[in-house]
Amino acid sequence: MAAPGEKSFCVLEYHTSKSVVAVQRAFRAKYAKDPPTDKTIRAWYKQFTETGCLCKQKSGGRPLTAEGCVERVRASFLHSPKKSTRTAAKELSMSKTTVWTVRQYLNTVLPGLRMRRASGNDQPLMLWPPRSPDITPCDFFLRGYFKDRVFVPPLPRDLADLKARIIAAVKNINAPMLTRVWQELEYRIDVCRVTRGAHIENP
Repeated sequence: MAAPGEKSFCVLEYHTSKSVVAVQRAFRAKYAKDPPTDKTIRAWYKQFTETGCLCKQKSGGRPLTAEGCVERVRASFLHSPKKSTRTAAKELSMSKTTVWTVRQYLNTVLPGLRMRRASGNDQPLMLWPPRSPDITPCDFFLRGYFKDRVFVPPLPRDLADLKARIIAAVKNINAPMLTRVWQELEYRIDVCRVTRGAHIENP
């Protein structure tokens, strides 16, 4: 029986290459064992495109299309880039395998277009620090500022809409706002000095 990660690997490879032979070759190279059959690979791919899931259990409600599944996962990570796959799966009522598969799918169709904490085969535009000290303006101001003004319902329809919202948000940053950000930065640095670099909870 194939593991969830193996199924996801086959689905993503088939989506990219549209060749079962290429999928089987890549599978053999990665896992050093005999690959699934042509019929099995196509069945997994069909299941994911139709239901957005590779799990065996039946869902209790209306089947979720792959497009809807991808959109929900994408919106979830855009809203909270640092969340884990486990957290996203719980919030979206999806299996961890499904969320992981969609993340890999997004890396395939949108490589290098996300700035976030990365793991495994993620391909972010910029790596997020593993332990953010929250003393830089991008951490304590800019990320939250964009999050509150860009990722609001209705969510961006496409990359052009997302880019337009970001540009509009940047244009709304004014001098008084930047002055307050600088004052907040000075305060946070002073707190770090006083505590000698110890952990600070919500400075």
